[in-house]
Parts: sequence; structure tokens; C-alpha cells
Amino acid sequence: MKTVKKDENASGAFLKRIDELAFRARSGEICSTSFLTPEECMCALKYLAAVKAGISYKADGGYEDAERRVVIIYPDYIPDDALPIDDYLAAVDISTSGYVKLEHRSFLGSLTALGIDRSAIGDILVTDSGATVMLTPPIAAFLLSSEAPLERVGADKVSVGRSDMKKVAEYKRSFDTLSITVASARIDCVVAELCKLSRERAKEVVSRGEVSLNHSDDVESSDKVEVGDTLSVRRYGKFRIGEITTTRKERLRISVLVYS
Repeated sequence: MKTVKKDENASGAFLKRIDELAFRARSGEICSTSFLTPEECMCALKYLAAVKAGISYKADGGYEDAERRVVIIYPDYIPDDALPIDDYLAAVDISTSGYVKLEHRSFLGSLTALGIDRSAIGDILVTDSGATVMLTPPIAAFLLSSEAPLERVGADKVSVGRSDMKKVAEYKRSFDTLSITVASARIDCVVAELCKLSRERAKEVVSRGEVSLNHSDDVESSDKVEVGDTLSVRRYGKFRIGEITTTRKERLRISVLVYS
């Protein structure tokens, strides 16, 4: 039994909002959510798949492996390539001096300190020269305005410029790779090996709701991973399951991509 439960009222309110956007799309509007977490995005897409009459929809975070995405809902007679994506998705480049190493949390903290809601901020792609930040268009316009509201990130002075969305779309995540050998593809076995925990400790981590599989925390220790699955373990990291082969001793060798 999970010790962590979702707030059913919050979930109901979220789906009610998605349903309202779907209703507007059936009436001829092109609608969009703010940036959704992977769990929210999956929930929205499942719901829309069940009520899809008269509508089309897509999730977009600016590049292929984006975690936070907006969901665009539109009449089914509008071709996908005719969507005005720039109305729903934007990006800015935050350039630093290059002398101070800044992390994801530094950029996020500076943006939220300006009063920007987290749901208006998508992925933050940190580079050696700063970061590219996915945003809702109104927030991007705010940061690019003449008032220049963002002047510092951490202890470093920064400048903000418009980012090329075509360049963002070509972004590829970097991964570390590792190979593990386990007796079974069960979640508890895989988590124990990835995080260097005992099997019992891994079961406790799963039971506390600290493990998600494909962005869902409805996970049991006996669930099994498959090729392409995304596995997240709180405080330990995020992993993508690659090739699974069987060794001569009938154990499983799993290739794993580790999100950096």
C-alpha cells in the first residue's frame, strides 16, 4: 500500500480545466495549458484521448526530450503544421559572464524571485555560457522588455536575449551510460542496483512513493521495467531503460541512460 496519495480534488480540478479547454477547442478556438509536469502532461493526454471527438492535441516543450510541456488543444480540422506555436511557446537565452558556474536551481530561483509562477517556466537548459529557458510568450516578452527585470542570477550579472526556437528544437539531452546486472526486471531489483541499496531498502523507497515509472508514481515493487521506460528515484536521479539482454547465468543485463 502506498503511503503517498494524490489529492483527488486537485486532480479533479485539473481535469475540469482540461475539459474546459477541450470544449473551447470544439467551438473553434486553439487553446493551451501552461507548462505541465510530466505527470500532469500524461494525465491530460490520457484524458484527451478518451474525449477526443472534434479535437486534436499535442504536447510541446520546445525540443524532443522536454520534460515540462504545454498541451495545445485545437479543432480537428486544423492541420498540425498550421498551429501558431509561437503563440504558446517561447524561449530566451540568459547569458552569464562565464566566470561563475551556475546551476539549474540558480536560474529557476532568480526567475521565481521576480514573481514568475513555476507553471510559466518550462525546461531550463544550462550551458557553459548561461541557459536557455522555455517560457510562456507573455513571460518571455516580460523578460525581454526594456525594463530588463532580470539583471543577476546568483552572484553573476546576466543579460537576456531572444532565443532561436529552431535551434532549441535541435537540442539533444546528454546522458551518462551504465550497465547493470539484475536477477529480475522488477522495480525493486532495478532500483536497488541503480541506487546501490539493499532490496528491502529499495522496497521501502518504492512504498513511500519516491519512485515513478513513466512519470506515474502509481508503482509497486513487483512492477517490471521495459525497454524505453523512464524511471525516477527521488534524491537518486532519473534513468531511461535501454537494451535488456539475458546473460549465460539467466540474469538480466540492462543498459541504462542516466540523465545528467
